[in-house]
Amino acid sequence: MKYYAVKVGKAPGIYENWQECREQINHYSGAVFKSFEDRAAAEAFLLSDDKPAINEALPLAYIDGSYSKNNSLYSWGGYIYAGGKYHILQGTGNNPEYLPDRNIAGEAIGALQVLHTAQRLDIAEINLYYDYAGLEQWPLDKWRATTALSKYYKDYAQLMSSFIKVNYIKVAGHSGIYGNEIADLLAKEAAGAHLRKKDIAALETFRIEAAAMAY
Repeated sequence: MKYYAVKVGKAPGIYENWQECREQINHYSGAVFKSFEDRAAAEAFLLSDDKPAINEALPLAYIDGSYSKNNSLYSWGGYIYAGGKYHILQGTGNNPEYLPDRNIAGEAIGALQVLHTAQRLDIAEINLYYDYAGLEQWPLDKWRATTALSKYYKDYAQLMSSFIKVNYIKVAGHSGIYGNEIADLLAKEAAGAHLRKKDIAALETFRIEAAAMAY
């Protein structure tokens, strides 16, 4: 049996037949994939890191999106950490053209708020941690922008690239990465979602720490 590992594509992962693999790389500029005889080798290929080292001295941001069916709105949440201070970002939107994209709309519009806020803070370069691949692939023209949301996001992000350098760093959602988990909770809170007690406590602790660092 063959295993097809898609390292760079529409949905990176391991596929057990060529047709599923092909769907992830077809019309995707810069796709990286390889076939293996055993799953362990395929997994090792996906885990190998050939990207440039992350400059952790740079300002950073985490962003995530959410969606409320009851309120018919998308939302975003996250933060920028720069100069020893946190800048919390939250918001909602209900543009009818973007609503079909649900939480993706929230994450995309939130990412644009990151860029706008970073420019206001005179940040020239930032590491942006995200979990939806389109945030990086649309501005780089690796994914075709076909929806109202993707076209708007792509144009805005490309325009902002003249003012701020963004190092896009993809992380796996809901995988225990602190910044991503906080961004997710902030986005859900903004959408009016019901949060568990432990999630409310986590946000309260985060806000206390952020406030303490503001002085």
